[in-house]
Amino acid sequence: MIVIPTGFSQVTLDFQIPAPGGTKVASTTFGVREIARSDVLIGCADAYNDEVWQLIGSVRCRMLGGNIRDAISTYEYVMDEPGTVATALPPPNVSLLVKKVTTGAGRKNRGRLYPPGVVYENTYDDQGQMAPTDQASYLEVFTAFLDRLTDVDTPMVILHNDETEPTTVEGLAPNAIAATQRRRLR
Repeated sequence: MIVIPTGFSQVTLDFQIPAPGGTKVASTTFGVREIARSDVLIGCADAYNDEVWQLIGSVRCRMLGGNIRDAISTYEYVMDEPGTVATALPPPNVSLLVKKVTTGAGRKNRGRLYPPGVVYENTYDDQGQMAPTDQASYLEVFTAFLDRLTDVDTPMVILHNDETEPTTVEGLAPNAIAATQRRRLR
């Protein structure tokens, strides 16, 4: 379980994603160095919408908004923003893996995001590899998002499952290999 120390919050952004059997809600979550307030949540959601979603989000998906919480309070923010890219989506178990880059060593100081609805069938080749030019484009988009969070005084952090001080995220690095969710069939 994530421990949210005083002065930090956890942001969850929700998205409506088409999937077999109907539309599903997918989320991406990250920590920020700020207490939970509605204006902080709006700043984080707007930063993601402006810097990521409106540039590379699928028209078949919608950014619904999200919530921000800390140990004391929770705020919700409702949006209904469609993406802008009209390209076929990959299967629902394929995602872009964005690594959170920190100056700390060890597993505890590594984090990742799996932002839904931002990769397409033509993003990866048959071996699940992204072209270097596409990877550079994704890097540019996620760097702008991280910079925007810092500009609105809510730098991204990695929250831990103990009382350790959260780790500041210095960069976001999209992985060139497709991230897949494996399910055990019984």
